[in-house]
Amino acid sequence: MRLGTMLIAATVFVLALPVSAQPINRAGLSRDEVATYLKSKGYPVTAAKDHNDNSILKSTSPSKVNFDIYFFDCNDAGRCESIQFAAGWTVGTPIRTEQLNVWNRANRFMRAYVQDGGALYGEIDMIIAPGGSMDMMEKNRILWNALLDKFKTHFGL
Repeated sequence: MRLGTMLIAATVFVLALPVSAQPINRAGLSRDEVATYLKSKGYPVTAAKDHNDNSILKSTSPSKVNFDIYFFDCNDAGRCESIQFAAGWTVGTPIRTEQLNVWNRANRFMRAYVQDGGALYGEIDMIIAPGGSMDMMEKNRILWNALLDKFKTHFGL
């Protein structure tokens, strides 16, 4: 009887685990899987190419910030071990180095930099495989949204 109760309790526990705890494939996620995940969270997603002709995704955050998703460490099957979310702004007034340094010292998960020509960028990198989970992806998505809002405030965007 005790063993039966323990098996039932274990089964209930496993079934109660959130679906988001699902592990990510050891080889990573494909672009289509990332697009499907973001769409399931209400994001618009379109496939595109970057300036180097790499396949990326384009999306918009809930706070209406356009951003790109870049894929790294990809295998021949199109599964990628790391991804990057990146947003950029054209700014009228040049960003001061001290303003960038203050941001980068205080916000370790999202770096800020200025490209030649003055465009301001914020980026977050995510190692998703091996060993990642969809729960980790969700935490990174929530972090990205929070940091985008904080970034916009810090830089007056």
